[in-house]
Amino acid sequence: MPRKRPAALPVPQDVPALNDLSIPHAGIVRLPAGAVSCRFQTCDGNIRGLIVRLPDGRCAIFRQPFWGEAQNGIIDEHGALHQGFDPEATDVFDKSAEPEGDTPDARSDALLDIFWNELNPTLEDPYFDDRVLENTELTFRRGDYKEFAQVIHWAAACCPQERIQEPFEVVFRAEGADERAFLNTEGLPDGLDVLQVVADIALDYFGPMGENWEYNDGAYGRQSGYSNYQAFFTVSINPPSAHARIEARERLVAWLRDVAGREPEEIARILGV
Repeated sequence: MPRKRPAALPVPQDVPALNDLSIPHAGIVRLPAGAVSCRFQTCDGNIRGLIVRLPDGRCAIFRQPFWGEAQNGIIDEHGALHQGFDPEATDVFDKSAEPEGDTPDARSDALLDIFWNELNPTLEDPYFDDRVLENTELTFRRGDYKEFAQVIHWAAACCPQERIQEPFEVVFRAEGADERAFLNTEGLPDGLDVLQVVADIALDYFGPMGENWEYNDGAYGRQSGYSNYQAFFTVSINPPSAHARIEARERLVAWLRDVAGREPEEIARILGV
């Protein structure tokens, strides 16, 4: 079912037409006949805008920041008033965009696709949409999270008993595009040397991978405001029982020898034997 367009509001008289995009206009601007427009919103909701394709093929973006003046706005090609938009074009594209469609709604949808797929990537600081901000799911080159966590539990149980008196979290960063996975030692209890050495071996063997987009104190809604960081994940450690410590040592030795391919001499050094 076609989307319903907002009912046209009363159009103010003597509204300046947008003939020269290089000259800012104040108040309300009427789009010229033959223009095509559609709304867009960045995935974080911090920037809302109106994309306009002018009859000469150029496209312009009018932003609607949350602090926009309600009396400012754009009257679109259908006579509807889009309130709260800054009438000064923030971005102008020289590249021609010809949205195809049999209806106004279809042309608007096509223009939106042209903007995200073709025009926006050409900006010096592109707008962000949901397709760009998709996080990479945590995956492992070998095994899975459950197997990785089991090795970490064995390693923790092989640390001195007096070092693990309270539950704690072991924090890891997964492998990213340019960075290897690592154990975050900040806040980790002292004296867990076995855990740290085995964690490095387990990270190399299992190969956890994943990245997350996170705000970097830059610009909301624009590419410069976000960075792709290595995904973090945790393993919860509880104080092990005496029986669990004995079993963990046997299983860890077997894993280091049979799976990770470590020699007996190295295993003895890791466990402090």
